[in-house]
Amino acid sequence: MDAYKKDYNIECFEEHVAEILSIYCKETNQEDYTKAVISIPDMNGAKYKAFRQKNWRMLDALEKAKVSYRFAVSKW
Repeated sequence: MDAYKKDYNIECFEEHVAEILSIYCKETNQEDYTKAVISIPDMNGAKYKAFRQKNWRMLDALEKAKVSYRFAVSKW
């Protein structure tokens, strides 16, 4: 698998992860800090910090999934 296709697959996977997180935020009435949101009025990051503290386990699991996927793709 060439590098271009690998990068494309990683980008698609990360977009899917962001979409899952975005849906979760909407369902739990939380701020959406994914790249799907263009601008966020939380300039000092206080709301983002509260979001990370509340959802750290889910965010950690998603990050591990992203790293595992990148590793799996790199072995192709």
